[in-house]
Amino acid sequence: MTLYIGIDGGGTKTTAVLCNSSGTVLSDVTLSGSNPNDIGIHASVTLLNDSIDRLLKAFPGSENGTNLRLFAGIAGALNHLQELRRGLQQHLPSAHIDVHTDATNLICCELPTGDGACLICGTGSACFVRHKSEFLRIGGWGYLLDSGGNGYTIGRDILEAALMAYDGRGEQTCLSDLIERFTGKRAESLITDIYEGGKPYIASFAPLLLEGIQKNDPVSRDILSENAKSAAIMLDTAYRTLQKPFTAVLGGGINQHFSPYWQDEIQKHTSAPVTLLTTEMPPVFGAFAKALAKDGVPCTDSVRREFKKTWNTRRNPQ
Repeated sequence: MTLYIGIDGGGTKTTAVLCNSSGTVLSDVTLSGSNPNDIGIHASVTLLNDSIDRLLKAFPGSENGTNLRLFAGIAGALNHLQELRRGLQQHLPSAHIDVHTDATNLICCELPTGDGACLICGTGSACFVRHKSEFLRIGGWGYLLDSGGNGYTIGRDILEAALMAYDGRGEQTCLSDLIERFTGKRAESLITDIYEGGKPYIASFAPLLLEGIQKNDPVSRDILSENAKSAAIMLDTAYRTLQKPFTAVLGGGINQHFSPYWQDEIQKHTSAPVTLLTTEMPPVFGAFAKALAKDGVPCTDSVRREFKKTWNTRRNPQ
C-alpha cells in the first residue's frame, strides 16, 4: 500500500501527516518551527526527519521510504530547496520526495490547479501567485528586510506602542495593560526578555491586538490598519501579474486570530478585484494533496471529506 506524507513547516510550528490514498489520516505530529532561515538548514532537516520518524513509528518496514510519497511545503525553503531535498532523501532513500514553499500547501487546499494566489500572514508574511503553473513570490524576504501584515510586525508594533505610551511619545493605550496581564510585567520591564526571545517571542504578543480592537482602542485600530495595508499592497501586486479577477487563499495565524476584522481591513485597502477565501482545511492537507498529485492520484471530494473527518477526530478524540 502506498502511503503519503504531507508536511507543513512554518516559522512557529511544523505539522506532518501520514495518510493513505483515500485521505485517512493514519498518524500526525506537530513540532516546533522548521524555517531554515530561522533555525539553520541542519536543524531544519533534523526536525523534519524527526517528524517523519514519529509518523512512521507505527508502520514498521517503511523506514527507508518504500512505497512512500512525500511533499514538504516549508517556509523559507526557496533558498534551500536542494539541501532540504537531499537531507530528506538521505533519510528516506527509496521515497519519492518533493520540497517547495509552504505557500504551495495553502493554495492547494482550495485551488489545486489554475491561476490564483495565497496570502500567508503568520509569524512572517508573503504572497505567492500561481500564474501558468509557475509560482511567483511577493514579499516574504524575512523580518530584517520587509515588514507588515504578520505576527512579528504586529507584536513589535504592540510593544512599541506600549513603550511610547510609557515614555510620552505616544498616546495611552489599553495594550499596556494587556501586555502586563500576558507577561506579569509592564512593557518597559521586558526589554531583556524581548531581545533574548527575538522574533518568536515578539510575535507571541500579536494575539493581544484582537482584544484591543474589541475594546475600540484607537492605537490597536491603527496597528491593524497599517498592517492590513501591507497585505493589501501584496494583493495589488499580484493583480498586476494576473491581470484578471482572482481568488487569494488566506492562511496563517493572523488570518485566523483576527477574522473577520483582518479580511475586512484588507478589502478596504486593496484595489485588486480579489476574492479572499479562508480555507476550512489545515495547510498540511494541501501538502498531502500535492503528494497525491505527484503520484497522479486525484484529490477528490471524497478524499477531502475523509481527511477532514479523520483529522478532526484525531484533534478531538471522544
